[in-house]
Formats: sequence, C-alpha cells, structure tokens
Amino acid sequence: MRPSVQSGIDVLLKDRIEKLRPVLTGLKVIKAIMDLFPSKIEFREGWKAEDFSFDLLAGTATIREELLAGVEPEDIEIGWAKDSRAFQAKRKKYLLYS
Repeated sequence: MRPSVQSGIDVLLKDRIEKLRPVLTGLKVIKAIMDLFPSKIEFREGWKAEDFSFDLLAGTATIREELLAGVEPEDIEIGWAKDSRAFQAKRKKYLLYS
C-alpha cells in the first residue's frame, strides 16, 4: 500500500481558552468548508460505529440537516440552548464538585 497525503487543520489558541466555544467553533469551520467547497462536501450517514458518520458523532441528524438547510451555526446553537440549560440544572445535584 502506498502512503497517501492526509489533510487537516491545526488550531492554535492564543487567548484564554475560557472564551472558546468548541462546538460553535466546529460548526463554523464546517459551514466555512461548505461555503468554500459546496460541491465537495459529503456527510456520511449511518448509526453503526464503523460508519463513522457525522450524525453518530453529533448524536443527532438535526445538526447535519440544519447545516445543509443553510441554518447559521449561531442559530443552531440557540436552538439547543434551552435543552442545555435544562440539563445543566438537572445535573447540578449530581455533581461532586462545583
């Protein structure tokens, strides 16, 4: 088997990491790639581990569907904020440390 060239991105944070919103950052990177290369973007589908699909990694098909429908990453984040707040409140009583 011949070696192949692999591509990727490397992100270096030069400011405080507390400011980073990693999921939103990831969505913005995906959106930028979709905007730059619309005919080349392809999402794998499937729910088995060997499928290594976007939906499996995201835990839902909704994010992929919203990105493909042109929903902005910030609006996707707003959409799950209510669920996130409810989860944060529910988990609080189970935390050993605050």
